[in-house]
Amino acid sequence: MKLLPLFMILMGVLLFAACEKDCLDPANPECANYDPCLAYEPANASFKMLIIPISTYDWDCDGGEPRDLEFEVDTVFATGGDIYFRADQSELEASNVSYEWRVGADPQVWTTRQFNLGFLENAVGDVPVTLIVEKINPDLCGGTAYTRDTVTKILHVREPLDNTYTDGSWSAVFGKWEGYNTDDESRTFQIEFKPGWRLEGLFEGCIVKSPDLSIGLKQFYIAALGKPDCNRVCGVGALSPDRRELSMDYSYDSANGERVSRTFKGVKVE
Repeated sequence: MKLLPLFMILMGVLLFAACEKDCLDPANPECANYDPCLAYEPANASFKMLIIPISTYDWDCDGGEPRDLEFEVDTVFATGGDIYFRADQSELEASNVSYEWRVGADPQVWTTRQFNLGFLENAVGDVPVTLIVEKINPDLCGGTAYTRDTVTKILHVREPLDNTYTDGSWSAVFGKWEGYNTDDESRTFQIEFKPGWRLEGLFEGCIVKSPDLSIGLKQFYIAALGKPDCNRVCGVGALSPDRRELSMDYSYDSANGERVSRTFKGVKVE
């Protein structure tokens, strides 16, 4: 009677060994034919150019976790604050990756994953920004000890603003947008951003004005928690790259006091 459990144990060991022997997945580190080059990701020099408005540090107007609001840009105003340059490439072991940034004709070279820089009036024009990333290739995948990638983007630096409130021509946000909330596409309505930094049409009788509304070249944000006539609305919006479409995530107090979150999608009509 004691031989049966021993026999079963031996069979289990043999079956397990057979399964191990049949492991032929080169992407599985547990298999004998594992190929580490399948998991290796080569250097990636893609990057983002961002603005982080001071008034949106630790933003939690929408009830979410406090965070700094970031907006990706390709055009900025001289003397309008710092631009943040951030590489998409990241690595748990920082020593495995090197960064080399060059901005316009500036002789300085930046070597961190992210840095920020302001632009004065003498920088007005098209400024090339180049990132070179090198990443160690420990298993010599492809026969090289490291991989290298280079990306260049153009940052358009414009003259400083002198008509921020009186004229809406400087920002593509201004104008009328017709669209819908994504949870009810059958109901369309218009919102309008007017010079003087005013937003109308989001709710009946509601006008959001500065400082509760802030507008940039292709983005905007609303923080009207102190305006019960606008349902204490908060929101963040941005335009599509071609500036023809607008998307805004916003939240507000419903009639029963519950917080409602919605997304508005619109196209420019005027």
